[in-house]
Amino acid sequence: MLAAISLILVVISFGVIGLFIGPVGNMQLVLLMVTTILLVVFGILDAKYQKPPKAMFRRASVPVPTPFFNYWPIGFVLATMAWMIAPQTGLFVLALATAYAAVVVFSLYKSRSALRADGAALRAEMRSQPYELIVYSSGPPDAAYQVNQWLPVLEHLSFNTAIVVRDSPLAQAIEKTTLPIIIAEEIESVAQIVDSGVRTILYPANGMKNAHVLRHTDCTHIFINHGESDKVVNQSKFLMAYDRLFVGGQLAKDRLIDAGLPIRDDQVVFVGRPQAEMALSKRSGDGPLKTVLYAPTWEGFTEVANFGSVRDMGFDILDSLASRPGLDVVFKPHPMTGSRCAKTKAELKKINQMCAQRGITVLTSRDSIHAAMNQSDLMITDVSSVLNEYLITDKPVILCDPFQNTPEKLGTTYPSSRAAYLLQNAAALSDLIQSISEHDPMAAQRASVRSYSLGDYPQGALEEFKSRLADVM
Repeated sequence: MLAAISLILVVISFGVIGLFIGPVGNMQLVLLMVTTILLVVFGILDAKYQKPPKAMFRRASVPVPTPFFNYWPIGFVLATMAWMIAPQTGLFVLALATAYAAVVVFSLYKSRSALRADGAALRAEMRSQPYELIVYSSGPPDAAYQVNQWLPVLEHLSFNTAIVVRDSPLAQAIEKTTLPIIIAEEIESVAQIVDSGVRTILYPANGMKNAHVLRHTDCTHIFINHGESDKVVNQSKFLMAYDRLFVGGQLAKDRLIDAGLPIRDDQVVFVGRPQAEMALSKRSGDGPLKTVLYAPTWEGFTEVANFGSVRDMGFDILDSLASRPGLDVVFKPHPMTGSRCAKTKAELKKINQMCAQRGITVLTSRDSIHAAMNQSDLMITDVSSVLNEYLITDKPVILCDPFQNTPEKLGTTYPSSRAAYLLQNAAALSDLIQSISEHDPMAAQRASVRSYSLGDYPQGALEEFKSRLADVM
């Protein structure tokens, strides 16, 4: 595209200079033809080598052309302007532009060759030792947390496992792991990987591109989710497409039954939340509330799925926390906060500015939510998996409800809320924290909801997950 635009600019520049600056000689006409030919040739080569070969898959570690390479055509526009005014200078600039374009095209060619070689090597590896298990993911880079949270678990598996990602930016956002990350952007590429011997596919999210893989009926398809929560997305009919649903505990199954979904025999399998259990430590004894973590969820894809408190309560919550002397405050927004709702995005910006002024620690999507949980003494959150996982720590949790539901309705619609103190008005937060610091009457209730939501496994959730997966494999 830029090469075509540059070609137009070359012609326009030629005409403008010829009309308003000086007469056009034969030398300039020859140079125009040369420049035009060079732009066309290098433009064709650039377009050919810029994208990976169709139906090719590659390791995420293999470098691909960077956007910087797309700016080489501008050199020819500058050269045209230069040689129309000062021929000797223009010829020098044209030579530089040609050399730069040649280097870029050669780099693209080498990169494409490396992709081909990597694809051939991957195919050879899969022929000699096929991947038994793949984790399949797609979406924007912000969705990388859905895979990242499972990495510690996946690295403990004894099966030959790979992570297959449909989008290159998403692959680059996945954290460092011992598992191979393979980018397969075309449906045909995915089919080649699956048909090489894959027996089981794990899905951490309900992405639209899951349909491209669910058609492989000879594989076992397991939905492992990226969070155990009471959100409406966990009552989707899309879940019925999977052979198995690996869920935390009985609460997840009851949630599906309450939604009237036609669960099949043995479709729902209890495995807890192994990654949370591995990362989180339990509170040892009672102590003062020194650090409070505010970890709200995002606004969801639709308003029906909006459980976030950032838009309506976030600023006042953090302002109230920052006003309490001797209290360390940590803010960990969901990675996708503000991606749908402009008002939420604006509020998040306002909150971040206030946090910078008030000394509130703001964590990014790269920072571990589990590490933040371990460092906190109390957490404030919304209806989300963050609430359920925090129950592992035995620490008190406050649930934000900006929609003013009654406690009875919350307990029925969102059973996990029974484990949390309810906050519907940020003005009441300071008194609530003071009350919890003096007496925590919900400890037993939290333990009960934790067991109901995440299950109890004598050998631990990781061993339970590995055992149940082995049964399916």
